[in-house]
Amino acid sequence: DVYKRQLHYSIPFNTTIFINASINEVYKTLWQAGVLVLIVILVFLQNFRATLVPATTVPVTIIGAFAGMAALGYTVNLSTLFALILAIGIVVDDAIVIVEGVSKYIEQGMSGHDAAIKAMGELFGPIIGITLVLMAVFLPSAFVPGLSGQMFAQFALVIAVTALISAVNAATLKPTQCALWLRTPKPVEQRNFFFRGFEHVYVRAERAYTGLIARMVRMSGLIVLIGILLAGVGIWGIARLPTGFIPNEDQGYLMVVALLPDGAALGRTTVALDGATKIAQDTPGVDNVIAITGMSALDNFADLSSAGVSFVTLKPWDQRSKAKGTDILSIAEHLQAKLNAAPDGRLFVVPPPPIQGIGNAGGLQMQLEMLGGSFNYQKLYEVTQQVIKAADADPQLQHVVTTLGPGAPHVSVTVDRARAQTLRVSVGDVFSALSA
Repeated sequence: DVYKRQLHYSIPFNTTIFINASINEVYKTLWQAGVLVLIVILVFLQNFRATLVPATTVPVTIIGAFAGMAALGYTVNLSTLFALILAIGIVVDDAIVIVEGVSKYIEQGMSGHDAAIKAMGELFGPIIGITLVLMAVFLPSAFVPGLSGQMFAQFALVIAVTALISAVNAATLKPTQCALWLRTPKPVEQRNFFFRGFEHVYVRAERAYTGLIARMVRMSGLIVLIGILLAGVGIWGIARLPTGFIPNEDQGYLMVVALLPDGAALGRTTVALDGATKIAQDTPGVDNVIAITGMSALDNFADLSSAGVSFVTLKPWDQRSKAKGTDILSIAEHLQAKLNAAPDGRLFVVPPPPIQGIGNAGGLQMQLEMLGGSFNYQKLYEVTQQVIKAADADPQLQHVVTTLGPGAPHVSVTVDRARAQTLRVSVGDVFSALSA
């Protein structure tokens, strides 16, 4: 109790906040997707009994997917949850096909038992074929080499497992449910106002579609040419779209990188970073700022007296969404405009890496290699400056910097380890004092 009363602490920087918020949003989307799927099924089937058949597919398949995830050693994470969201719309397809097939024979006067047997005799093959095709689409993604394969393997395998469970469910449980639950549907005239209006619109749209298909079949040559043209346009569009690994997201924080002239003392860096911290704290939408001097965020957070980094944590997303100009892009632009007027050093606002541990910051990174065994760092620096100048001319790039600085003053110091041991001074303390 004394410890709790005398100690006051806060956690100004916590990367798990973004992870928890992302998972909560996925949970919300999962529920919304499930509800929307059930509403769509009800509107189109217009029968509560028929809706129950595909509706029970969703929980059964999701529970089976969790069992498959446990067997594969996967956890509940963003990749597996995204796979479940996509799977919700896929797993009900087989059940809907079976309901339509059984309903057709019930309307012809057959009993539910006989209608289910006859429908499954026709639909079992197509259901297996659809499942195999779906698994063939996603399974190869699990064998992509490198980091991309490791990231998307869970996504692909969870969808494949979900599709397999859905097929087993459709071939076993769904015919039984159809035989027990389905009845002869009411005529359209006896349905409620909403269903009658929807059926009227749907029938008109169906007639227009079938008429269009009939005309397209008569002009098959022209349709083939249009298809080839659309495929070419699609390939052209894909080739022109920019590519990337993972887009940057609003993770709830930014980084301010300070780069002072080579050899600048730690005290000078502290003054410059303190000024950047004050500017960041006065920026709308900012919640807290943590400044660390003597650390270069662009050099794998290596110790460097002329560099520093500030972690600028933003206010919660729900608070910033209500205020204008407090999105992460506006905050970064506003903060960078203020930092450009800093009197000492170069201060840059950089987004965090899309995935923690992969890269030091958002954006892209280039590395120049000096070949031929030469150690002419001045030449390497000159070439680097030429690359930066060319990059600055590109309007799509900004804040192109390098941490290479051959002009830093150097002093060669030889530590007398024997003397230090005699004086009972740690060699590590000597090095720490020299680098301070």
